[in-house]
Amino acid sequence: MMLSDLGAQVIKVESMEGDETRQWGPPYLDELSTYFMSINRNKKSICIDLKKGQDVIKHMASQCDVLVENFSYGVMEKLGLDYENIKKVNPNIVYASVNGFGYTGSQKKEPGFDLIAQAESGFMHITGEKQGQPMKVGVAVIDILTAHYLVQGIQAGLYSGKGALIQTSLYESAIASLVNVSSMYLNGGGKDMHRMGNMHPSISPYGTYKINNDYIVIGVAQDNQFKSLCKVLNIQDDDRFIDNKHRILNREQLTKIIELKLKEWGTQELITKLKEHKVPVGQVKSVGQNLESQQVKDLEMVHQIGKEKMVRSPLKINHEYLLNMNNCPRLNEHRDEICQMFDLDMQQLINDKILI
Repeated sequence: MMLSDLGAQVIKVESMEGDETRQWGPPYLDELSTYFMSINRNKKSICIDLKKGQDVIKHMASQCDVLVENFSYGVMEKLGLDYENIKKVNPNIVYASVNGFGYTGSQKKEPGFDLIAQAESGFMHITGEKQGQPMKVGVAVIDILTAHYLVQGIQAGLYSGKGALIQTSLYESAIASLVNVSSMYLNGGGKDMHRMGNMHPSISPYGTYKINNDYIVIGVAQDNQFKSLCKVLNIQDDDRFIDNKHRILNREQLTKIIELKLKEWGTQELITKLKEHKVPVGQVKSVGQNLESQQVKDLEMVHQIGKEKMVRSPLKINHEYLLNMNNCPRLNEHRDEICQMFDLDMQQLINDKILI
C-alpha cells in the first residue's frame, strides 16, 4: 500500500477464497472488513490458482518491476515461483520476500504472526505495567515495521536498476526495532530491560500521570525542561533531582512529588501552562478523540471516497500530500482489466480453472 501511495500500480493476487483478512471482523462496512480496508487501498484484485497458474504468474512477472510474496519458507520454491525461476523471465525484477523467522536457522519454517513475533523478540517482555503480565502493542506494530523495512529494500533494489532479491522477516524486523533496548543489553553489561509501564529506562520524569479523571504524558529529556516543570508545579530545588542520572536513581520519590502537585491543577489549564514553558506534554486521547481533533482536520489526514474513509499517507512531497487513493478492491474485481493488461486469454484460463 505504501508503494501504491507513491504511485506504483499494485496487483493483489488472491486465492479463490480471497485474502483471509477480508473476513476479519466485525466491524464491517457493506460486508467488507474494516481491517482489510485499512491496508488494501489502491490495489487491483485478481484470483489465481497458484498450483495451476505458475505460467500465468511468470508471464505477469516478466512485465513487472517488483514481485512481493509473504508465504511460509519454501512455498514459492515448491510452486516453482522462487527468485531463481522468476529472474529467468525477468532478470531485472526486484523480488521481495517476507516470512516469520528468516531464511536460516532452526525456526525458519515456522509461520509468521505479529503476536508471536512480539512475544519471541522481547517486545512483549518490555511492554506493560511493572507488576502486570507481558502485553502486546495495541496495533500489529511488527507487521507495520516489517512493511517499512521491506519497502526500503524494494526501493534500494529499484534504484540499483539491476534487479535484486530482498528478504526480511517479522522476527528480524522486530529485533532491529528494539534500538536502545537491545543496545542496553548488548553494551550495558547484559542489563535486560523489564516492563516499566510508560516510564523510560533512561529518562525521568518521562511517563503517564493521572490528573483529575484524565491522563497526561510528560516527557522531560533535558535539565532545562525539568527546571521549567519545577517552576510550573512549584517543586523546590532538591539535590536528589539535580540531573537526569539522579532523577533516574530517585524516580519513585520524584513521581510521588509530581503526582501530589498535579492535584492542584485542572487538566487543560496545566497542559496550556506547561506548553507555554516548553515542557513536552500531551493528553492521552482515544483514537476517536484524536481523529475528530482539530489538528487532524488541519492536516487533512482523513479522506472519504464513496462510503469508505481512510487515513492518508503521512508523507508530503514538494508541499503536497499524497492523495492517490482509491477504495480497496472487491474480490477478483479487476480480473478483466488485468487479463487485458497482460494479454491473457481470460476465457481459456477460466475454462482451465486457473481463474474464476
